[in-house]
Amino acid sequence: MAERDSGNSAGVTAGTVCVGVDGSEGSARAVRWAARYAAAGALPLQLLYVVTVPSVFYSEPMAARFVEDERTRIGEKILREAAAAARAAVDGADLVIDAGYEVGSPSEVLIDRTADARLLVMGTRGHGELTGLFVGSVTRAIVGHAHCPVAVIPGLPDGVPDPSDRPDAPVVVGVDGSEAGLAALDFAYAEAEARGAELVAVHVWSDAGVHPRLLGSRADDPYWLRVQRTEEERLRSLVEERSARHPGTWVHQVVERENPAKILAEWSAHAQMVVTGSRGRGGFAGLVLGSTSHALLHRSKCPLVVLRPRG
Repeated sequence: MAERDSGNSAGVTAGTVCVGVDGSEGSARAVRWAARYAAAGALPLQLLYVVTVPSVFYSEPMAARFVEDERTRIGEKILREAAAAARAAVDGADLVIDAGYEVGSPSEVLIDRTADARLLVMGTRGHGELTGLFVGSVTRAIVGHAHCPVAVIPGLPDGVPDPSDRPDAPVVVGVDGSEAGLAALDFAYAEAEARGAELVAVHVWSDAGVHPRLLGSRADDPYWLRVQRTEEERLRSLVEERSARHPGTWVHQVVERENPAKILAEWSAHAQMVVTGSRGRGGFAGLVLGSTSHALLHRSKCPLVVLRPRG
C-alpha cells in the first residue's frame, strides 16, 4: 500500500517520523517540518493519507469503489505533492520517504502507526483550527493515546517569521515532576542538545488548590515565598539530575505562580519548540484532556510536542 520514494537508507535509526497528510496548507507545513526533523536524525519519513469510508456505503463493493476512487483521484496526488514538498524542505539531504494510504478512522489509523514511530506530526491551519483530519475529539484521541511523542505544527499568518526555523530560538519544556513530565524533560534535553539550542525549563505552580483565604494574596506573602523557594529547589534538582548527561546544554530555569497554559503560550512566541507531558500533577494535571491542553494546541506559536507517560 505504500510506495517507496528515492533515498539512501544507510544508517537509518529504528523508528519513523510519521505525518498525516490531507492536502491542506497546514498539512504541507507539517510535512516540511517533519522532513527536516527526519533528515536531521537520519530517520525515514512516512507520509500517510487516510481514506475514511462514509457510513452511507452499506455494501462492501460500494465501499471498495469509493476507496479506489478516493485513492486514485485524490490520495495519489496529495501524496505526490507531499513527497515533493518533503524533498524540497531538506534541500538535497538524504531522506527515505514512504508514501501510502490506509482505510479507516484517522484517529485509529494514526494511533496504530505510533506504536512503531519515533514521532507523529500533525498540522494546523494557522488560526488555531486543526486541519480536516484532526479536529476536536480526533485530535484529543491521537494526542491522548499515541504511543510515541506527537508534534502539532501551528500555522502562522503571512509575514510572521517562523520560530521553528530560527536556530537561535530556545527549546522550552514544561516541568512538573510527573512521569510524563520527566519524559518531556528528557526529550527536550535531547532536542536542545541536538540543535545546539538553549533549554528553558518552565515549572508553573498554581494556587488553585489552596485554601480560599490564601487566594489573591500578594506574591511577597511569606507563605508564597516559602512555596516559591520549595518549587525552585524542586526544579533545580530535576535539572541537575540530567545536566551531567548533557554537559553542553545551557538551561534557563523559570518558576512561576501562574496558569500553565498562559505561561507556555507566551514562551512559545520565542521558542523553536515547546515540549510538555500529557498528564501531570498540580497545574499540569489533565493537560491533554482539559482546558490547558486545548489552550496550548490552539495558542502555541511554535511546534508543540506532547509526550505520554512511558509504557
